[in-house]
Amino acid sequence: MYLEAPPTDCYCDESCVALGDCCSDYTFVCPRRDCAVSSWGPWEGCVADDGTCGIGVQQRTRYVRQKAERGGKECPPLKEMRTCYTQCPKRRSLDDITTVALLLDYRHNQTRSKMARDNIYWDLPSVHEKLKEATKYAALVLRIAS
Repeated sequence: MYLEAPPTDCYCDESCVALGDCCSDYTFVCPRRDCAVSSWGPWEGCVADDGTCGIGVQQRTRYVRQKAERGGKECPPLKEMRTCYTQCPKRRSLDDITTVALLLDYRHNQTRSKMARDNIYWDLPSVHEKLKEATKYAALVLRIAS
């Protein structure tokens, strides 16, 4: 007379190898399954570091089609990044800028009278008075982009 062993449960999961309770046909019925991912999607638009233009970053993604099971190979990265460059808008040249000046009445021209540079002995009180007068008037210069 033979004694029969009581029926035992067997498993087909990732822990059964470590716990020693795998089914006898584990390697046939429960093979390792590696991760499978999709192909890369298209590159997204360039996102500049300063938000408008210049050097930035692009990324593309893929997704998991099948997770790794029973000790299979894990999934590779799902996101890939690279540097990119977004052309900045053309800066305006000086030719595109028009200079406009506010002209003062000619009577103020006396404050700009020419003094001889070869005369090093200027009349200092006279120069001082002319400088005080010169600070009373100003010319306003505007630059207008066209």
